[in-house]
Amino acid sequence: MRSVTDSVVSDFWNCLLFITFAPDFIRPIIMKTFRSGLATALLMSLLALFSFISVADAKSSGKRMRLPVAEQDSLVAIAHKFLLANGAKAEISLSVGTVCRNLVFMSDWRHRVFIMLARDGAASCLGNNRVLAFSMGATLARDANDRGINAFVDFYDNTLQAMRDGHRVPLRESPSAPVQMPVQPLLKDIKWRQFRLRDQGDDIPQGSLTGCGPTAMAQLMTYWRYPADCIDWTKVSRTCLWPDGDTTFITPLLVRLGRAVKADYGIEGTASGIVQVHRAMVDEFGFSVRARVCDSNLTERELLQGVYLDLRRGQPSVLCGCGHLFLCDGYYRGYYHLNMGWSGNFDGWYRFIAPDTPLLHGTMLNGGIVGLEPRREAETRWFEVRCSQAGTLADKLNLTQCETVGKLRISGPLNGSDIRLLRQMAGFLSPENRLSWHGSLTAIDLSDARIVADTVPFLTDDELRSSFGIIGGRDRTTRADHFGSLMFAGCGNLRELWLPRTTRFFHGSALNLCRQLMLVRIAKSSELKIGAVDLPDGCQLERYE
Repeated sequence: MRSVTDSVVSDFWNCLLFITFAPDFIRPIIMKTFRSGLATALLMSLLALFSFISVADAKSSGKRMRLPVAEQDSLVAIAHKFLLANGAKAEISLSVGTVCRNLVFMSDWRHRVFIMLARDGAASCLGNNRVLAFSMGATLARDANDRGINAFVDFYDNTLQAMRDGHRVPLRESPSAPVQMPVQPLLKDIKWRQFRLRDQGDDIPQGSLTGCGPTAMAQLMTYWRYPADCIDWTKVSRTCLWPDGDTTFITPLLVRLGRAVKADYGIEGTASGIVQVHRAMVDEFGFSVRARVCDSNLTERELLQGVYLDLRRGQPSVLCGCGHLFLCDGYYRGYYHLNMGWSGNFDGWYRFIAPDTPLLHGTMLNGGIVGLEPRREAETRWFEVRCSQAGTLADKLNLTQCETVGKLRISGPLNGSDIRLLRQMAGFLSPENRLSWHGSLTAIDLSDARIVADTVPFLTDDELRSSFGIIGGRDRTTRADHFGSLMFAGCGNLRELWLPRTTRFFHGSALNLCRQLMLVRIAKSSELKIGAVDLPDGCQLERYE
């Protein structure tokens, strides 16, 4: 809070600026008033007005506060010590920037350093470490994208306040949590920015921004140099610097990406959804079907565990939060490195302080895409397996094949355990497997397979509850020649499916939530009636010999 002296001095200068820059028709009135006995009254009125505006603004936004000298000195010392311990140069000189109810933002623009940490009253909400975010290599430009970073600042401030008020559980790191190896930022010098588009057609208003979604996609493609036929990557600059970088060559790519995600273009900002980004990356630009959208079925911690597994494989992830789409490309001691797509501005290490909260329920992240990598050759060719007896499919495939096979033709008997494996290969994410491997299977040919009766479930009661909201349901098991209830439901990768020739019954929910499914084939000799097959929207039905 400001002292009385600070307030008077600040308001005096506000009054002086008001007088100095007043319009010409007002200034004579002001000066005449000063020569009269009303000068004091005018000054007092102006002081009251500016004080009211200043206090109202501070209360509404949580910003433009000033730190007490003792607290400021203490926080600067804490920040300085933290940064030095993590590799900053000894000559850094931090200055206080944004001050909120519960945190303060400090920076040294000359040395490209910033740090955000909790104030004294909120520090206990974060356990033993009050640092929320920091960077020692951001391309900092004063006042660049302040509106964007302020969304993150506001999230931290509001979450800390909710913790202090008892509405949120304070952060407590488990002492038994496994130590995770650091991953240095994978994108390195890839630091693209948004820029304004002109003369790109009637569907894109003049001066519209390229958008955070297309920018994140372009940076990811630059990292992989993929797809090869999308652009001449040898001519693409890895760094699109703020604000003068030449964007002529990459403009067609950004426009194509924007149209692919059906971006909502605007002068103030261009919006795109994470589902549309995922669909475009996989369907139009040839990324692996293993890529999957993580949404409200996960907690923030579970999403970040998937992100970390990708980082260890050298794969950046797309994340969505605080009204922004950005990339995560590194990990260090509980902090995740975020590439904001602002030409390096405010890129840095950020901490997620609501890890056990479901996504979209007061978390910084609303969702993410993990598994984003170029499509592998194994995803494009058929792999054939013959099972001599039911329950042996897992013995025919190693883990790499389970993850990478894109098209699988199976002959022989299949039971519940076989169907369960096929479900995971085709993209079903249960509580048990969502953090382990996930498959690339898009086409399954079961024309020469036969489903046999068995007691091993392909869907458990727990999975029915967590994935489909079915409470009190029973385990789903196989019945002879039955394509049963929810048998391939929720298999997000599945595009094509051949039903067994021997299929006699098809349950209406067998393919629920298979949103990518485009084609189902049934044998001409099958006793199954066409009308008995309930298909997802947009899916076609064909007969095969």
